[in-house]
Amino acid sequence: MSSTAQAFELLQGYKGISLDEKTVILIFSAEWHIYFCTTLLPKLENVYKQVKVPQDAEFLYVSCDRSKEEFERFSKTLPWPSIPYDDPLRMQLINAFVPPSNKPSQPVIVSLSLKKDNTKVLCSNALGRLKSEASDGVQDFPWAGSVAETGCTICTALLMCTIQ
Repeated sequence: MSSTAQAFELLQGYKGISLDEKTVILIFSAEWHIYFCTTLLPKLENVYKQVKVPQDAEFLYVSCDRSKEEFERFSKTLPWPSIPYDDPLRMQLINAFVPPSNKPSQPVIVSLSLKKDNTKVLCSNALGRLKSEASDGVQDFPWAGSVAETGCTICTALLMCTIQ
């Protein structure tokens, strides 16, 4: 089983958060990602407020912070739940969805569709969509990627699975 498939399985039963039949946004970031915190976080918070209920979406923060203290400081400012810093799922998700060349230089925002018969990555990194001045991030939510992007995500997951 690939690391991505394992991550999907782990997310499905995660600590009382109902992820069945939802779009799940995994936000891989850290307190020290200044551009994310000052520019993109307000935009992402706006998306969260507008789509959480009508689109039955769940947002989860997956910390790339360097310490538990950084994680605790930053996560308590967020409106969505966080995977605890010490939870093994945090590293499993990082290994499954953040390309090794990207750790931990910049945020990664992954959009997943968790459906009973069709669980898939919709967008391997929606960061570009949030950076766009032409978009508020809401109208094209859940940021489904192009075929090329989806293929790239699958190749990345397979490569990471092979390396590990």
